[in-house]
Amino acid sequence: MFEGKYTDRKDDGIMTKRGMRIPYVGILLFIIGIAWLLRSLNLLDADFFLPGIGLIFLIFYILSGYKQSYLIPGLIILAISGTSLLPRYVSLPPFLEHTLFFYLLGTAFLLLYVIHTRARGEKKARNWPLLPALILYFLGLFTYLLDKDVLPTEYLDRVDLLWPLALIITSLYIIAAHLSKRNR
Repeated sequence: MFEGKYTDRKDDGIMTKRGMRIPYVGILLFIIGIAWLLRSLNLLDADFFLPGIGLIFLIFYILSGYKQSYLIPGLIILAISGTSLLPRYVSLPPFLEHTLFFYLLGTAFLLLYVIHTRARGEKKARNWPLLPALILYFLGLFTYLLDKDVLPTEYLDRVDLLWPLALIITSLYIIAAHLSKRNR
């Protein structure tokens, strides 16, 4: 009775030649569990645990037929792990000391846009990754300017006004976008 409903789902995995779907989420959780166990037993270097998980997500992105649900966590995990790995293994310029997290995470969202939206040739452009990328790059620049004492810090005690203003501006943007879609 429900058999056709569940076997026709396209997000269960790729159909093999024998008619079996590959359960990517189950395999992914199994690999993460094994890696976590090896890490807990000190058999796996902690430096490469998170990048390995990120790479597994990227491999599953390709194997699953380019499903964005694997690309997003893969890129974000790689960006977060790069925040701790890069300073240990690479000599970074001084301006990246306190801003590396924002720039790497912003780059992850920019790569999401480039890889999934542009490279995959989506008919309907999905530009949403550009907004978090720009916000994160702005936060990185803001952090850098604060670190270098370029911005006056006496106004930062009024930072509580920034969040309501950001919410108001974002809501006005969403309302305007909604109204412009309705008028088309």
